[in-house]
Order: sequence, then structure tokens, then C-alpha cells
Amino acid sequence: MTRRASAENPGSAENPVRPPPRPPTVQGVQIYEIHIHGCAGTDAALALQEPLARLLCPVEDHEGPCEVPWGFTLRDERGEDAPERVLVLGIFASAEKAAEVRDRVQEFVGAAHPAALSGAVTDTFDELADQYRIEQGPA
Repeated sequence: MTRRASAENPGSAENPVRPPPRPPTVQGVQIYEIHIHGCAGTDAALALQEPLARLLCPVEDHEGPCEVPWGFTLRDERGEDAPERVLVLGIFASAEKAAEVRDRVQEFVGAAHPAALSGAVTDTFDELADQYRIEQGPA
């Protein structure tokens, strides 16, 4: 999956009235989000996308599906003093694989960019479940 955030299209805003959707699950996998903190603004967050994409998918135009469907968005999250621009990596994986990806991301970005794994909090990455279903074919 190569959906990327941009300064013009940072991702969908959360609806404070509607409760968060329940993330889709398929065969023991579900949507997880890895929130990458410590970005010095939008440009710095966007600059991490391509290197992280190559970490997840070293050959951009490979045959067949990615091992872990993925996508990016940007979000503003509450920081201690002010809102913080956060790069969010959405993945569709098992809990074990999600933790492994988070560890790889953390090692890559270093201590200056804490990477936190959580379940999906919005429907931003729901298409990853659809992508997985299509690429895996009928059971």
C-alpha cells in the first residue's frame, strides 16, 4: 500500500461526536497504528514517509501483495505544551507482526522519534482490510 499523507491532504479529521469505529478484522489480523512522535512539523513528518516505506517494502514495484498492507497519514495530537504533528503509519497485521513492525520502525527512526503502537482510533486505514481481502483471495 502506498497511500501517503501530504501537506494538503493530511488525513481525515476525527469526528468528536461519533464514537471510534471498531477496526475490521480478517483471519486474526486487524488495523494497527504506529504513531511516530517528535517530528519538527509537517515537512519533517512527510520526510520520514519514503524511508519508512522502503523499510516496510524494500522493492517498491514488487510482484504480489506487500507482506503487511500499510499507509500513512498525519495527525495533530495533544503535546505537553502545544499540539504536535505526528506521522501515523497504519498497518493491517497480527498483534505479533504489528509489534515487530513497531520495533523495526523505532530502531530506524531512533530515540528522537518515539513510536507508539495502538489499535486504530479512526476509520482512516479501513481500506487496508479491503486490500488484504482482495490480495489474499477467497479463503
